[in-house]
Amino acid sequence: MALEIEAKLAAPNAAALAGLPEIARACGFLTGEIERSIMQDHYLDTGDLHLYRAGWALRLRDTGVRQRLTMKTLTAPHRGVARRKELEETIEWRAEDGWNLPAFALNGEAARLSDGQPFDRLFTIRQDRSEFPLAGEQGAEWEGFWCLASMDLVRWSAADGLPSEAYEAEFELKQGSEEQLRSCAARIAQTTRWPAASSSKFQRGLEAAGLA
Repeated sequence: MALEIEAKLAAPNAAALAGLPEIARACGFLTGEIERSIMQDHYLDTGDLHLYRAGWALRLRDTGVRQRLTMKTLTAPHRGVARRKELEETIEWRAEDGWNLPAFALNGEAARLSDGQPFDRLFTIRQDRSEFPLAGEQGAEWEGFWCLASMDLVRWSAADGLPSEAYEAEFELKQGSEEQLRSCAARIAQTTRWPAASSSKFQRGLEAAGLA
């Protein structure tokens, strides 16, 4: 089981978020080529929220060319950094297949936590993501550190049918220490005055759908 370590900042709007690579370079970081993807994140659970009550979220991510199933723990950030256990695998899925998953998916963990009950979709989040590698310049403070920085334009529909949006800068640790990641996010936050994202996309999706 993998461990995801990440920090998130909330940008005020799309234009501000688009400036993240330039901001990172002004803060002394090195940035790589930007890759963009459009994705739909379908969050699944049983009718009585078995996985959520057990402290897990189940996501089916569809980019149009690849579908990826992910299950991760719902762990709150500590000092600006979240550490979440994660199971992930690529699957073959089409919308007409519905929401039931093979019993062996994710090593059978999803089926075990659901107690064999069928899955249904809780809500869908649509994301326009642009991501790029970010590393520290030479120096002992940043030795061995790099993360994947993402600019996420997130959109979902609330229970009243009105759309809601968020603009997030996400930094996922790929190499180095948690403290280096925390320092990286803090430096950018100090420059931009962007606050830490107050809650996860999953939690806000639950609230928008009237489920929390």
